[in-house]
Amino acid sequence: MTELTKHSHQKNSKYHYHLKSDKIYGDKKLKLCGKCIIPSNLSNDLKQLNKLTRNLNPEDEEESHPIDFNKDLIDFEVLDLTAERQSGLNLPLVFLPNDLFSFKQLKRLHLDCNMIRVIPDMLGDNLVSLEILTITSNLLQSLPNSLANLKKLHSIHLASNEFKQFPDVLCKIKTLRFLDLSSNKLESLPSMIGDLKNLESLLLFQNNLKSVPKTIGKLEFLRTLWLGNNNLNSLPYKITNLINLDWDDLNLTTNIDGNPLVDPPLEVCIKGLNSIREYYQNNNDMRN
Repeated sequence: MTELTKHSHQKNSKYHYHLKSDKIYGDKKLKLCGKCIIPSNLSNDLKQLNKLTRNLNPEDEEESHPIDFNKDLIDFEVLDLTAERQSGLNLPLVFLPNDLFSFKQLKRLHLDCNMIRVIPDMLGDNLVSLEILTITSNLLQSLPNSLANLKKLHSIHLASNEFKQFPDVLCKIKTLRFLDLSSNKLESLPSMIGDLKNLESLLLFQNNLKSVPKTIGKLEFLRTLWLGNNNLNSLPYKITNLINLDWDDLNLTTNIDGNPLVDPPLEVCIKGLNSIREYYQNNNDMRN
């Protein structure tokens, strides 16, 4: 039996829609995780659906109502295909169905905790209304150049994947305000990262970074910078241009711990930008 219900947390709140099934429908259906499936022709029926999620809590006691397709279909803006954490099932997505790319009005797409290795070009070509894209805890090593078409994207979450090289296409998404590439295998950052003028949060914690380009100093709106647990032995003087950073030894929005820093030394860096600036000025070395 397949069930599609709507749930409301409180009166007058927007409904969240849940699709669940206890039956597998063969080649014409796409199995997502355990008892949850999306039929391959679902897009024909649900193009107007507001929110579709299979991230269900078995202890959820929200009020449920059957869906009336003639009354309840509205603009479809949020799709959550995150693998269910509570179920303990190990049946995640390994690819994205083509029907997904027909939802051109999508604003938020969540694909966390799956086993996706490739993001098709169709995502950037078709889902041009995307504002938030989360693909944490997958197996990605690269991104398609078509992501540069996402002119409204302001937040992308790519932590815990398999990136060894920084995806250069990200530097072409000038609307980005939040970028998370923590817990990957990055060894360097491109100088083009300085082109992300609107970036406010840059999370690069737990990679293999050996250096930071001096162009990082162009990110004048940056307020959060995670560089901890890398292989950095130096920081460029230009990093002191980031006057909006909340950086001191008591602040969690910026960190540098867990690096073999010698220029400036770690004990200097953890005290913040003023300490780094003073170090370079005292050593008459402000070239980098």
